[in-house]
Amino acid sequence: VLQKAATHLRTAASTLREICGGLYPPSREQGIELAVREIANHFHDAYGLAADVSIHNDSQSATVDHELATAVCRILTEALHNIVKHATEAKAKIALSLSQEELKVMVADDGPGARFNGQSVSELIRQHHLGIVGMHEWARLVDGELRIEAGKPTGTCVQLTCPIRA
Repeated sequence: VLQKAATHLRTAASTLREICGGLYPPSREQGIELAVREIANHFHDAYGLAADVSIHNDSQSATVDHELATAVCRILTEALHNIVKHATEAKAKIALSLSQEELKVMVADDGPGARFNGQSVSELIRQHHLGIVGMHEWARLVDGELRIEAGKPTGTCVQLTCPIRA
């Protein structure tokens, strides 16, 4: 019984460390472009998730503030967690696009797909989709628009579009 309890506590401590590490997104030190790559690499190393990352920056002078970078990291992390949880054999595509005026992030997978279009936040909460609710909240905090749609022909596509504030 003691051995089982010790194993359980080690697992809980490891999970707690991972959660605490996630409270401080890598964007704080690295900037948004490297942070997106680091998150994709983490999911590859930790879960074996293959992700094709593309970054397009039209404006080298556009700066992404800490709040927006944090929102992007949180939404990206949750979207990738959903792929790992619900589409275990799927591959992911991550696209970050920056211009002087706006930032766009797209995370798509080729898994079985999810249908969340048109559901209210209240309905998502009742269905226990708290990660999706959290993504909507992060988008709202940065005046962004979050869309979650069925992929073509399969999978799910999460898209965040938000302004870059001067």
